[in-house]
Amino acid sequence: MSQRFFHESAKFLRPGGRGRVTIRRRKFVGILLAATFIFFGCSAQAPTPLAVTDLTLRTIDGKRITLGDGRLRVINFWSTNCAVCLDEMPELITFSDQHPAIEVVGIAMPYDRPDSVIALSRKLGFSFPVALDLTGEALDGFGSVTGTPTTFVVDGAGMVQYRKEGRIDFDALRTVVARVTHSGTNG
Repeated sequence: MSQRFFHESAKFLRPGGRGRVTIRRRKFVGILLAATFIFFGCSAQAPTPLAVTDLTLRTIDGKRITLGDGRLRVINFWSTNCAVCLDEMPELITFSDQHPAIEVVGIAMPYDRPDSVIALSRKLGFSFPVALDLTGEALDGFGSVTGTPTTFVVDGAGMVQYRKEGRIDFDALRTVVARVTHSGTNG
């Protein structure tokens, strides 16, 4: 029985061949694509709502930022040794400057030395607050951030409305910010 199964499977996967083999292959590929979409597509598009209202950040200049205080924020986890992070910073600074009603906050990773974070943020001319996450509390509060850059949009009620791991898609970011602003979910 198992030899027949393997023989049939090999015939099934053979390129070309009789019409029924091609139809079987098409069905197999269609089912495989559908299963992949259902498994990966749905899980990636339907994140569990995350509240970060209990989180207070301390900036490099000593100020405190409490999430969920009514202000819409873009939170960007970055690192001093992350080439992608440093490459996208000029555009993030521009975004911050163009959207004064939205507070952009950069959060340095716990492994970054505070003196390096301060020096680099001054050198690059960050126009937004930069927080240190020395204990990893912010990483955990945002659902275990595992890499940089990772960017969030947090509405005024402290609910995460968007999460993007990797390079920021600024068009998507603008769309999400506009949706949150106009939907009334901003506080």
